[in-house]
Amino acid sequence: MSPSEDSPSPTLTKIMDDGVVLILGATSAMAEHAAREHARRGDRLILVARSADKLDAVAADLETRGANEVSKAVLDLADAKDHAKSLENWLGSRKLERAYIFFGVLGAQNEAREQLDLAAALMHTNYNAPSLWSIAVANVLENQKSGCLVVASSVAGDRGRMSNYIYGSAKAGLSALVQGIDHRLSKVGARAVAIRYGFVISPMTEGMRRSGPLWTSARKAGRLAVLAGDKKRGLIYAPFFWRGIMTAIRSIPTSIFNRTNL
Repeated sequence: MSPSEDSPSPTLTKIMDDGVVLILGATSAMAEHAAREHARRGDRLILVARSADKLDAVAADLETRGANEVSKAVLDLADAKDHAKSLENWLGSRKLERAYIFFGVLGAQNEAREQLDLAAALMHTNYNAPSLWSIAVANVLENQKSGCLVVASSVAGDRGRMSNYIYGSAKAGLSALVQGIDHRLSKVGARAVAIRYGFVISPMTEGMRRSGPLWTSARKAGRLAVLAGDKKRGLIYAPFFWRGIMTAIRSIPTSIFNRTNL
């Protein structure tokens, strides 16, 4: 029997009673489902996003699902300045057991390649901003000598393609940065995980043909993020079969690849 929408993943275990789970970009579809996994096991959550109304709705839902405590912070994460101070204010004396970074935007490649201000905004939101938050969180985890950072990236970064190289280049850089952070944190007992997602059915992909075996739901994507944090494997593909797909795409010779319209 397959699990229902509200059934918890059987492998999940409760975060320590004195620790908290921080979710940056908490109102995204994937983030909501990751938060629900933690709520079901009674964890303490800190939610950060730019929409107060959406945050209120998400927090209320998590409380009904069993979250031990839910606190909220309204902030445009892409425009934040003092990352370290924000983390200090949110955490207080509590230990950061898990941090997720889910925010980003797909954008319109054709418009961005003609309007460089749009390209700059896309690259900032998808690389600069999440990278700075990743570095700030890494500093906290290194000082603690424990905890895990989980960052949503994309298979779009595995090979530059004409259809999305602006978005893809940002995700490539983000994946590399998180891998470097994981290397650093592994020396002190903490970890960082970059998740290279394939096609996910979410508001970000509205308007695209969202059917077929390569697509996964936001619910499953959120659960995979939590499982990735539990296993602390560094770099993973979600779902797993994207590793093989992207290995094949990377292996195509340039002379042949350039004849495609991917």
